[in-house]
Amino acid sequence: MKTIFFGNYWQSNSKEKEPIEWLVLKEDEDKIYLLSKYILECLPYDVSDKGWKNSSIRTWLNEDFINNAFSVEEQEQIVLSNIKTSSVFSWNGKLDGGTGVQDKIFLPSKSEMILFFGGDTDGDIVIEQKRIAIPTNFAYEKGCCLWPIVFDENQSYWISAGRYTAKLALKADAYEQETNEIRWATSWILRSAKNADHVIKEDGEIGPAYSPEYNHLGIRPAMWIKK
Repeated sequence: MKTIFFGNYWQSNSKEKEPIEWLVLKEDEDKIYLLSKYILECLPYDVSDKGWKNSSIRTWLNEDFINNAFSVEEQEQIVLSNIKTSSVFSWNGKLDGGTGVQDKIFLPSKSEMILFFGGDTDGDIVIEQKRIAIPTNFAYEKGCCLWPIVFDENQSYWISAGRYTAKLALKADAYEQETNEIRWATSWILRSAKNADHVIKEDGEIGPAYSPEYNHLGIRPAMWIKK
């Protein structure tokens, strides 16, 4: 998948910023959709049930992150986008008040991840693999919860060793001894309003986060920029 570098943020440590690498998920005639390749931060969605519009993560992305990661000139290149979230249900079953807002930086939604990565929400292993994300060292030190990912029995795709520990314990040990290539991934959060579909799990599945206050979930900013 094509990537570009744009902006700078803390990644290896909290002392020196480094260029941010972005996945190019869609190219229109005059703009491109970017999703950070790595999980850049570890923050809760919100400390209460407010929906996307009034969430603390939306404020953080469009105030703290944008000013820390991009120069004035780069900020001018970022498109002010019309952002919609599902109006079905929020964290506790209430209607989400986050529809119809404008943001420069946002979290991707469930529907965008299905649209840009392809496939359905569940059961498509190839698609799920594309959604797996690894945190930067900075995000890990901020509190991202790491899960070991190993190959399945046929060594054809990655699955969570944390979720299937009993089944994969011996396999994981053998694989590590042979190749020393266990991957460590983190669940990352979406802006979608429905409680059951708030998070991309460590193995790429879409699933629940249970609470907007969870602070071990990864943040992958998304945005449109001008060509």
